[in-house]
Amino acid sequence: MNRLRSLCLSSFVAIALLMAIPAKADVALGLDFAFPDFKTGLHGRIGNLLVTSSYFFDSEIVGLSLNYIVWSYDFSEEWHFYVAPGLYGWFTDPFIVGANLPLGIMWNGPKWLEVYVQAVPSVPISPSGDFDVGGTCGFRFVL
Repeated sequence: MNRLRSLCLSSFVAIALLMAIPAKADVALGLDFAFPDFKTGLHGRIGNLLVTSSYFFDSEIVGLSLNYIVWSYDFSEEWHFYVAPGLYGWFTDPFIVGANLPLGIMWNGPKWLEVYVQAVPSVPISPSGDFDVGGTCGFRFVL
């Protein structure tokens, strides 16, 4: 699949998910940066659903990740810890599907901003692959 078409498709899916929500829903939109593999992308939160459309600059791989916050702990009014299992897909040849489990800390000082950092253990399901742990950080503007 053409890389530009893949990038457009994953971005379209992420934006469509964000547009299909009620006007009074709890929504935030921002940017996500991954390490150590230098991936960046659009990142959205709809309630407890996390949606990321990603792009690897070094290999031009496009991906989409969907995670759901199943557990969270509030350290204070501004600091939160969360666990968000989910699935991801990379538009490569062959297409890669996997599971991941972001463990994150989020700060939302002003009501309009969320800043987070998370460790992301992941494992490819098809084709099978090795267990990996990466990380991401980013910010979201609450709409």
